[in-house]
Amino acid sequence: MEVLENNFQATNTYARFLCQEGKTERLMALVREKPFLLDDYYDYLLPRYTTELKMHMTEYCKTMISKDSDRLQCKVLARKLVLLKDLGWEEEVQSLRGYLLGKYPAKRMLKQALQQARLL
Repeated sequence: MEVLENNFQATNTYARFLCQEGKTERLMALVREKPFLLDDYYDYLLPRYTTELKMHMTEYCKTMISKDSDRLQCKVLARKLVLLKDLGWEEEVQSLRGYLLGKYPAKRMLKQALQQARLL
């Protein structure tokens, strides 16, 4: 386990191993460092870390795109917002949507991605 933990190229393997072994505390520590893993492992962490996951995911979504982001990044962000909505975090999704549209009012790709995801 220590070899996997220190191997940055084996992040997904390490996360899967932690799930199989039921090491939710270590998995949450890994997700804190690498929030992109949340999509794959939220179901293991949700019952115990719901509040913290909301906080990490909303902060991660705020930083996912910039004024230089392309269409793919906007679509990935929209998928993450749909995931949050499916988890029942509608209030957080509305807040993020307002924040992002306020920060990037001229970003048509963002608006289109949100419309396609039925978030606008």
